[in-house]
Amino acid sequence: MLDYIKRFLIAGIIAFFVSLLFLGGKLAHADMMEDGALTSHWL
Repeated sequence: MLDYIKRFLIAGIIAFFVSLLFLGGKLAHADMMEDGALTSHWL
């Protein structure tokens, strides 16, 4: 019985971290500056 508890605990921890991976991928968006804003100070 203790073996099953350990297996479910490990499976739950893995599922938790995989869900964090997917949530992090959805929420992370890089903002890009306009080309004019980057090069306006160039000569």
